[in-house]
Amino acid sequence: MLWRYIAHEDPLVATTNLTALVLGYNTPLYPLYLLWVTGQSGLPWSLLTLCSCPLFLAVPALARFSPRSARIMLPVIGTLNTVFCTWLLGPASGTELFLIPSVTLAALSFRAGERKAMLIAVAPAILTFFLGGHYGATPLAYSAAQSHAILRLNAASVGTLSLFIGVIFARLYQGTESPA
Repeated sequence: MLWRYIAHEDPLVATTNLTALVLGYNTPLYPLYLLWVTGQSGLPWSLLTLCSCPLFLAVPALARFSPRSARIMLPVIGTLNTVFCTWLLGPASGTELFLIPSVTLAALSFRAGERKAMLIAVAPAILTFFLGGHYGATPLAYSAAQSHAILRLNAASVGTLSLFIGVIFARLYQGTESPA
């Protein structure tokens, strides 16, 4: 049933859908990771990191009506989630590192003739790089040690996500029709 949900005749869209599904299914684990590395000091605020879950999971549904819009929306949702979580957890948490896979995803999700769409998808992340750091007061007050633990968690997550994106998109460029 899940494979039918992410299936699309365009392998690039199917790969985008798979990425969205993986992000959506992993989003509920993030508050658990935060509890693991920081204890209960972030509750209930850390549960707000779940807000993006339905947006990620809706990308394949959007792709049925507008494949290009779905490919634009996935990195934009990733960027908005990054900005929100950086405000929520504080810049010392390293959450801004998730802008890297957002940019990578935007770059890989479009063909050479779709540069305008790619620029629309990547613009929010690039603007955040240059305008970042001005998130306002965070509702959470983590200690330096807790922030460092979140930073390490986020760095490992960004590395893993970047590897996943590289592997599934590399299959497209090897001529594989299916992202599975």
